[in-house]
Amino acid sequence: MLLHDAVWVLPAQDGTREALEWLADEIVEQGGTALVWEAESLAATQDKELVARFRAEADERYLALAAAAEEVFRQASRRSLGGSASLTQPLRRLRVLERTLRLERRRDWFRAPSYSAADAAIADAIRRLEGLRERTVKGEGHALDH
Repeated sequence: MLLHDAVWVLPAQDGTREALEWLADEIVEQGGTALVWEAESLAATQDKELVARFRAEADERYLALAAAAEEVFRQASRRSLGGSASLTQPLRRLRVLERTLRLERRRDWFRAPSYSAADAAIADAIRRLEGLRERTVKGEGHALDH
């Protein structure tokens, strides 16, 4: 008998258990079927492999956020000839990346090492873009302003 369409693996913590139970209730209320199981692997090596996989996937997400922040800054700095108003939307996008990073951190159960670099990259992109906006407002942004 096929019992599942999807299997999710999360650490056995109070928060994850509660979230899965809440999700299962929602699925059942919508007419679906959901089972929440707690399982243990039979080998410590499997546990280590799972933790490594969790960290690797979180690292990928962090690196993607850092790269996105740099790309937003790069594109915005090229378009800043339009004045400080042209930098408003890129700053909003960076703030969204900042919030996304916080959400990713909440699901980073095993504290992947790339978080700090992503946090720094996003903060740096925001700082540089705000600085560029200030210089553009003062008329110091580009040679065309002189």
